[in-house]
Amino acid sequence: MIFDKSKVYTMFNADDLQVGDIVYLADSARSIRLKVAEDSKYISKLSNIYDDEEEECRFVDEHNVPYSFAYLVCPERNVEAFKAWHEGKKIEMEYAEPDENESSVWRLFENEEPNWYKFHYRPAQEKTAEKEYRAFASIDELTTEFVKRFKTKTPSYAYPLIWVKSSKKDNNDRYLITGYVDNEDYKQLVAIDNKYYSLCVLFENFQFLDGSTCGVKD
Repeated sequence: MIFDKSKVYTMFNADDLQVGDIVYLADSARSIRLKVAEDSKYISKLSNIYDDEEEECRFVDEHNVPYSFAYLVCPERNVEAFKAWHEGKKIEMEYAEPDENESSVWRLFENEEPNWYKFHYRPAQEKTAEKEYRAFASIDELTTEFVKRFKTKTPSYAYPLIWVKSSKKDNNDRYLITGYVDNEDYKQLVAIDNKYYSLCVLFENFQFLDGSTCGVKD
C-alpha cells in the first residue's frame, strides 16, 4: 500500500475520524509507516476516540488499548463491504449516471481494488428479479410488454398510460411516465417526474404499481 500522509491522524485531527473506521494503529510515526508499507494484516476497528484534545493517545482499539497514531484504511460506511471484499465475496458500488440527474444505482464492482475513501460500497445483494428478468431493450418492448401483462386496451395511435413506483421500500410515491426519447443520440429514455431515465435505471429503481419489475423475462 502506498503511504498517503493525508490519511494519518494524530491527537490534533482525531475528531476527523469516526468510531467504526478501519485503521492501522501505532505509537510512532515510524511504526505507522511500516504497517502501511508492508500492508500489514494487523488492522483495527476504532472502538473509541478520546475527547480530551490534550491526550496524546486518543485512538482506542477493540481491546480498549489507546494509540497515538491512526492511518485510515476504510471509513465506517464501507466496513461491511470491506469485510466482504476481503472474504472473497462480491460487492456493489453506488454511482450516479449524469444523464439521469444523478439517480443512485448499485452495480457489481469487478475492478482490481475499491477506492474505499471516495466511493460507497455494500455487500452484493441478492436480486431475484435480475436473475429472471432484464431491462427492456427498447421503448417498443416496454409498451408492448405493459399492454400484454396488464391487458390494457390502447389505440394503435397512442402509448398506454404507464404508472410506476419507486422500488425502495420506504418510498410510496407513484409516478406517471409522461414522455419518451427514442433516438441514437440520447439512447432510449423515459420521462418520470420531469426527469429522464434510461431503461436500465427504470428496471433497477422502479416497479409497476402491482410490484412487478419494470423489465421482461430473460
